[in-house]
Amino acid sequence: MPATLNSFALWGTLGLIGIAVPIIIHLLYRKNRKQTDWAAMELLRKALVMRSGQIKIEDFLVLALRCLAMLLIAAALLRPILDSAASKWIGEKHIGMVVAIDASLSMGHGEHSRFEKAIAKAQQVLSTAREGDPVTIVLLSQNPEYIVRAADYDPAKVENLLTSKLTKPSPYPLALDSNINLLAELAGELESGTREVYLITDAQEADWDTLSGNSRENLREMTRETGFFVLPISTDGEGEENLSISSLNYASGPLQSSGVARFEAVVENHGREVANGASIEFLLDGKRTRKQEVGQINPGDSRVIPYFANFNNPGDLSLEARLISNGDDLDADNGRFAVVNIKDSVRILCVNGNSSGGIGSNSRSAVYYAVRALRLKSSTPESAMEVTQINATDLPLEDRLDDFDIIVLANLGNPAPETVARLHGFTQRGGGLILFTGENFIPGAEENTDPNEFFMVGEGDDKKSLLPAIIKEAKTAENETGWSLKTPDSDHPLASIVKRLPEEIVNSARINKIIESEPAPESQVILRIAENNMPLLLARQIGAGSVLMFTTSADRNWNALAIHPLYAMLLQQAATTMSSQPTSRLTACGEAMVHSIQSNAKRLTVVKPDGTSDTIRPAQIGETLNIELTAELPGIYQYNDDAGSALTAVAANIDPGESNVRVIASKSLESEVDSIGLKVIEPGSSAAAAIKSARRGSDLSSLLLTLAILCFLIQSIIAKIFTKKISRGETDVAASLQLSQVAAARRS
Repeated sequence: MPATLNSFALWGTLGLIGIAVPIIIHLLYRKNRKQTDWAAMELLRKALVMRSGQIKIEDFLVLALRCLAMLLIAAALLRPILDSAASKWIGEKHIGMVVAIDASLSMGHGEHSRFEKAIAKAQQVLSTAREGDPVTIVLLSQNPEYIVRAADYDPAKVENLLTSKLTKPSPYPLALDSNINLLAELAGELESGTREVYLITDAQEADWDTLSGNSRENLREMTRETGFFVLPISTDGEGEENLSISSLNYASGPLQSSGVARFEAVVENHGREVANGASIEFLLDGKRTRKQEVGQINPGDSRVIPYFANFNNPGDLSLEARLISNGDDLDADNGRFAVVNIKDSVRILCVNGNSSGGIGSNSRSAVYYAVRALRLKSSTPESAMEVTQINATDLPLEDRLDDFDIIVLANLGNPAPETVARLHGFTQRGGGLILFTGENFIPGAEENTDPNEFFMVGEGDDKKSLLPAIIKEAKTAENETGWSLKTPDSDHPLASIVKRLPEEIVNSARINKIIESEPAPESQVILRIAENNMPLLLARQIGAGSVLMFTTSADRNWNALAIHPLYAMLLQQAATTMSSQPTSRLTACGEAMVHSIQSNAKRLTVVKPDGTSDTIRPAQIGETLNIELTAELPGIYQYNDDAGSALTAVAANIDPGESNVRVIASKSLESEVDSIGLKVIEPGSSAAAAIKSARRGSDLSSLLLTLAILCFLIQSIIAKIFTKKISRGETDVAASLQLSQVAAARRS
């Protein structure tokens, strides 16, 4: 039984009503008789009975043709689709097409790019459509772009769009999982007997190997009503060599005037052959400051290239790493960008939470070792740390927390709700908060209070914690030597310090006591205890700022870390990272971000990487501007105020996953998607021929309407012939009366 595009219940009911109409009329005319008593008529009754039988047969034939015509009209309105081998000869092939062209960054690979090949393949697919068929052409990526959408196919117009406007792919990833839902939606928009979806792609391994189970089920559901074809444009192993810069990150060192900081660029070989002969350039504010040979990199390996940058003036500084490689067929991933904020100095407020050992007393305060660590290089201008220390009782008197970049709280327990709210606002506006635990973090047994409640802000369902962890109870090491640090697997700058130190030095930093905790939602564990895997250092982003929490104390009461060289390194690095926030100025092409700055400007001018500029009105909350950015190009986006003064900058980079240009083998792809119902058209075959051979489904609507009209014409002709036949052979009054009734019935 053929499928139907329209509702069978609705149009089937209307069809039955239509068929019933001529039958009802026929029955009504049969009952519409006048009884006439006439003696002479009895003589002709036998002859009339014979003639009446003949007329009934003729009337039933006319009635059957009329009912058949109504039945064919109803069937045509159902828009039946014949999906079988017979569809090649019966009906019309009105095809609704969705031609989806992979426009992700990897499609730019090759001397004659994969994207150019995809456009040529799309032209072959569209050549199988007829003018007027509904067609959608979409460029698939994280941000899909429509060339035409559910429009009547105009070959000349579409050819012009494909050849003149589509010159290069986007800088975005494919986002295959989310785009599968989009393809189902686009196919559903097409008003056509047969719907077909064509995905023209380079079939990256990274896309198809990670296809989710939900997407597979959606594809399986779609292919029940829609033909789905995948057209890989690359043959197995063809053109898969690529060298890229996958990251450019701040690693360590002061981000201050006259300072020197370490950055690291990672160069990866995504190909199947050894890469050699490439070099890398580093640029500060657009000026080249260093060039270095990369050296040999084996297939699938990477190499870290360090770069030490010198800073002379405060403000935002843009960095670029640029790869120079002969024979690299994907230029778009040969550049990487970063923006860092250089400060004159870092202002730090250290708060002592001990009930004894206050500032000026003989015993040492909880922040004594933290202050020493932060001031180690305060005498040298290249690493100035302006440290102020107070007791916890004086913290409510500090009415200008925003005068500081960092606030360090050591062993502070049971803070007032007003104090917690002020600290929360401080971090939201971009400040850095460092927390050390201690005895005061654990309430006494008589208090019977959850210590996490002390650091909550808000009310009811909006209640949020300031801590990056859910704290539980204190744990003490079973032996006197204490616990050691586990080799971190985090990519945080503080974890990088531990990774670079020799193992024997790291192992000498012993921890005797911590507060057991588990990471809060959206927090990151930076360091753990080796023996029990419990968190030692956690981080969490709050608004434009961040919070770091050590689960041990800031002094020697709970550890030997406070007198270890690693302690000063961690605090120095934490102060630099949290005050400059180098990662807050990074975004990925195609992803929306909100960047907050302190300014009263009503309008901003954003200068894009290609030199063009736009004027924007940012959302303003007090003295904070929230700048929304969705980067379309990789590079530096510079924001200036009305007077043209630089306010801030953001660096946008491509998704490093697009640099892996390896494709899945056609046979492997075919076996992968065959169970889902997708058909793979081999790269070397003719797309048009394969499509025409596989195409099934013909719209029978026009054929059925034609047959319905033909039935109407035939019944009209037959009714007229039968009526004339009766009139030629009858002269008596009775026959004339019967003729008038029959003719009237047939005309109706």
